[in-house]
Amino acid sequence: MAFNFQKFTDTDTSFVARITVRQTGQLGFNAGAINRFDINSYEKAILYFDPVERVVGIELTNENSEGAIDIKRSPTNTYIRAKNFCDRFEIDYKESHRFELQKDSDTGLLIFELAKEITKDSVSD
Repeated sequence: MAFNFQKFTDTDTSFVARITVRQTGQLGFNAGAINRFDINSYEKAILYFDPVERVVGIELTNENSEGAIDIKRSPTNTYIRAKNFCDRFEIDYKESHRFELQKDSDTGLLIFELAKEITKDSVSD
């Protein structure tokens, strides 16, 4: 039997993708999200919202199209300024809230469900 093994060398890197709605109205990506979805390959994001299901969608892009928001980076922080988005769709940011970030197979958008907040009782990274 022949296998096509790939050696795993990223032993100090997370691939558990999470996003935080911060008290500043920013959407902050954790290292796992940055790694899993290759976020550092993109310069901008376009935000979407499903008001019935209360799901946020994020389209990563390098195009400067309508609604595109710069992805901000520093050595310890990668985020999108989304205060206006949160205000428009009444997304609470009085306190920080963490969510699992997934990729929707139909649309290709990164998504998180506001009804599925990760609590302190949840398993940590």
